[in-house]
Parts: sequence; structure tokens; C-alpha cells
Amino acid sequence: EVVLRAGDTQLAHFGARLAVTKKGPIDIVTEVDIEIERRFRRLIGERFPTHAILAEELPNQPVRNSAGGYRWVFDPIDGTVNYAHGLPFFCASLALEVDGVPSVGAVYDPVRRELYAAERGMGARLNGAPLGAGRLDHHLNYSFEGLEGEGLTLALDMQGIAIASGAACVTKNMAVPPALAAI
Repeated sequence: EVVLRAGDTQLAHFGARLAVTKKGPIDIVTEVDIEIERRFRRLIGERFPTHAILAEELPNQPVRNSAGGYRWVFDPIDGTVNYAHGLPFFCASLALEVDGVPSVGAVYDPVRRELYAAERGMGARLNGAPLGAGRLDHHLNYSFEGLEGEGLTLALDMQGIAIASGAACVTKNMAVPPALAAI
């Protein structure tokens, strides 16, 4: 639900004149990034008030021991530079860490209407269909740069199938597993 809503909002504003500000020497943020992230934070706060959130655009709370060690990692527009320049290569990226272990992830590319999802131990899906790609021997990384100087990299490996983010957005992504249905 979160990445699909984010994609709807992305498309609603795509190609329009956007307010863009710099958040670092080369990093930018748009008003759409902020709108989507605020909505995400409200939703998680209402549904999972004890869960921690690490997101890219707004200030983050210090990481604390949340209930059961749950932390959501979210990028409202993964590929903001492309998005701001009207290039159709962007997505919304979401992951859930449980006790520090990436356990569930989803990436939605609204331009191509591709929803990739993965759940640890359950494999990966594209628009609901299992991905049958060969086993990968490496991790693809989520890179969140500009997080108040943290430079966080989160690797996800879901049975050898990974979710990628950044300007390229999608290498292998997936469809909504039951663990994401609550959001």
C-alpha cells in the first residue's frame, strides 16, 4: 500500500514544475518527496507507534530499541534527480528490518507499473508472479546518502534475489507479501 500510494503521488506530479531544494552539496529534495514521506510517517505512527523509522528526507529520531526491534527504511522517491528532471527512472523503496535484519522489502516503479517485493525466506515476486531468476552471488545495496551525514547502506538479500534502489531503481524487485499487507 505505501509504495503504491507513493507511486500514485509521484505520477500525479511527474513532469510538473516542482519546488526543489538542496539538502547537501549534490543531493536534492522535492516537495513531492516531503509530501510522501510525511504521509508515510503518519501511517506508520498510527499503525505501528513503537516502530522506528529511517527515511531519507526528514529528520530521523535516534535509533532506539523499538518494540521487537522493528525499523522501517523508506525512500519516498528513489531517483529524485531523475524525477526532478522529468526522466522516467524513479521508484519508491521500502524495507522492514526486524532486529537489525532486513526482512521484507518492496520497490514500486509507477512508470512501468512494476511492483517488486521480497520476504526473507520466501523469495521475490514481480506483480505477484514469482521471479525465477538465477541465484545471485552478491547483495544489492540500498544507499541512503545525506541522512544527516550517516551515509547508510542497507543490503537486502532475499534468498539470493535482491531489491535495488537508486537512480536505476530496479534490478530485481517484487509483489506484496503478507507481511506488507498491513501497510
